[in-house]
Amino acid sequence: MAAVLELVGPPQVRPVAHYWPRVWSEQQLLLERQHDRLEGLLERLIRSHCDGRSELSPAEECSEGTACTILLRQLSLHLRLEERWLAQWGALCRGHRASHRQVAAEAIDSFHSGGHLRLQRLQWLMDIHEWFCQHRDGADALAYARASHNANLATPER
Repeated sequence: MAAVLELVGPPQVRPVAHYWPRVWSEQQLLLERQHDRLEGLLERLIRSHCDGRSELSPAEECSEGTACTILLRQLSLHLRLEERWLAQWGALCRGHRASHRQVAAEAIDSFHSGGHLRLQRLQWLMDIHEWFCQHRDGADALAYARASHNANLATPER
């Protein structure tokens, strides 16, 4: 059970004084760190599901289900924050937002319909990973470049 619990990672310690980035360059760094964490969690979950076992102990099953639920929550929060900040910089198009909404809805539906079966959960994780990597290198890269351009236009020369 301990190996499965490691999928989620250690609890994050939050600083007492929380700084919320207001400029695009800092927002982008935070979003990229979230991308890296989500991609790492997806890869760890996929690796753990590729161990060849179809049956798990109830504790292991619960732990994997919890890790997948955490993944869904983190992905949803990331997509919402990304939309908010891209919209703030005039870089969020309707198609990008629609893509986020579609993948979030499909991920939730697929998890609820087949998430209790380990093989189906592996396919679900692989589908999310494929979308996430393509989206990060495609639509996100374009939107981030547009946000950087717009942020530079909004920043007065020093």
